[in-house]
Amino acid sequence: MEHEKMLKQAKCGNEEATSKLLKKYHPLIFSMQNRYFLKGFDADDWLQEGSFVFVKSLNTFDLCGKQTFGAYFKINLKRHIISLIRKQSAKKRFGDQTSLSLDQKLSEQGEGCLNFGIAAHNDAMTMILVRESQLMAWEELSEFEQKIELALFRGADPAEIASELGCPLKKVKAAIERIKKKLKNHF
Repeated sequence: MEHEKMLKQAKCGNEEATSKLLKKYHPLIFSMQNRYFLKGFDADDWLQEGSFVFVKSLNTFDLCGKQTFGAYFKINLKRHIISLIRKQSAKKRFGDQTSLSLDQKLSEQGEGCLNFGIAAHNDAMTMILVRESQLMAWEELSEFEQKIELALFRGADPAEIASELGCPLKKVKAAIERIKKKLKNHF
């Protein structure tokens, strides 16, 4: 009987009743966590998704119906989790999981990753196309940018390049950004 009273209070917007009722359903949320796998989800993520479904279920639950709130919430939570699993495993999203943007690669591996080792390509046509793109990109670079690009290919970092060229580090970093933009147009 106390459960029904708390349910009515929560449905009317009582935050304390909602919070107490939600805590009673934490074991159900964690039992779903043990039953289903969602990539990258930890306990907090499960609680957040469970809380979202709980509030949604609370708002749509019919107090006069024959179904208990627990069963109603469990069905809604299970459906929500299955939707998340379907979303994660959709074939159209697999490309997003394996691709890496040039900016992300630069931030993770540094400026030295701009060396596009052509020798690693076995396909002759690919080698020709890559080489052509490199030459076209090279021709677009200013003399200053070409010096920086060569230093990057050697594995030098921006501070070393600034020291070698006798110019401010800020100028080298700005040139690297311009180089990145020009390379993006070709690759």
